[in-house]
Amino acid sequence: MRVLAILSFVGWVGGTLAGCRTTTPPEPPLHGEPEALPAPKPAPAVAPAPEPPAPRDDDLVEDDAALLEVLMKSHFGETVLIRRAIIAGDIDAAIPPAEAIAGLEDEARLPEPWKTRVGELKAASDRIRQAPDLPEAAAAMADIGKSCAGCHLELGGPTFDPEPEPVPPAGDLVARMKRHVWASERLWEGLVGPSEAAWREGAAALVEGPLPDRALAPGGVHARSLAGRFATLAHEAKSATTLEARSDTYASLLATCSPCHESVGQPRERFKAPVEPARSLR
Repeated sequence: MRVLAILSFVGWVGGTLAGCRTTTPPEPPLHGEPEALPAPKPAPAVAPAPEPPAPRDDDLVEDDAALLEVLMKSHFGETVLIRRAIIAGDIDAAIPPAEAIAGLEDEARLPEPWKTRVGELKAASDRIRQAPDLPEAAAAMADIGKSCAGCHLELGGPTFDPEPEPVPPAGDLVARMKRHVWASERLWEGLVGPSEAAWREGAAALVEGPLPDRALAPGGVHARSLAGRFATLAHEAKSATTLEARSDTYASLLATCSPCHESVGQPRERFKAPVEPARSLR
């Protein structure tokens, strides 16, 4: 019995050890050849170099004097369009040429003495875009002229060829208005030149050519009031001697044009400039 017990114990131990034996997991079966690595992506195509931009007018200049001439020709044409738009009472039409001046991007190329005045010119031009009414637009227009005059006084300015003065026959309204146009151009030249002779000629023409009462009759009291204001400003222009005073007077005169025209039934389109793009450096 003792022998049988010993043998039974030995058998139990052997079975237990056999159950605890570790086994090595089988190798996974091979399934054909290993997968190939993905091919490298092709290098991105190199975009061709952009062609150089076409030269602008101001890229072709060779010296400061030539650059100045380009600037002056551009800005002169743009100021004509702005003034005509304000006289017609159309601020929207004044914005594109004003933006052309305000958007000038060539300041870095300008000589140092010009940069301050060009900054003033751009700021005044930008005010036209923001102007809520005609008086504000006219004031900004006068400040454009004043900034031009300041630069011309410091660095030299243009000269204007004399233009024959129109002599209206008595009572001829069309001729009197032509005289007003001629006078307003002389005032502008006198302001931006600055030109003493041009300013005096313009002021004298306005004082000597008041509008006849019959021309104001359709507008009644309103038209007569505006004409009286215009006559007062014409006398102020004649006595103005400083750049600041002339700029203020010019702005006030310019702001009276459109309201007076409308008060007597003149359509705005009659005073608009011909449709033409504002020539700018861009």
